[in-house]
Amino acid sequence: MPNDYIARVTKVLQSIKEITESWNSGSSTDQMDYPTLKSKANEFTEYKRTTKRELVQSKFDAETTFGNIRTKLKTYNLKPFECPEHLQPKVK
Repeated sequence: MPNDYIARVTKVLQSIKEITESWNSGSSTDQMDYPTLKSKANEFTEYKRTTKRELVQSKFDAETTFGNIRTKLKTYNLKPFECPEHLQPKVK
């Protein structure tokens, strides 16, 4: 389970990094005409409808896995899961 958790979180973080880089590499909106802006807006709407939902679900699943790992290890009095700091879920 710990390896599954690390793989899931790494995949989600990599996907977010790739999406952010692709958005940042685009040209300025000041130089775009209306049809180009409209297509960019449609792309963003499609992203929110598909990719973002998948990423949020993956994040939720990973956090659930993390909780299950900690619960099982504590229940059976095993050594706690030492997850790398950058892969731990954020506590609110």
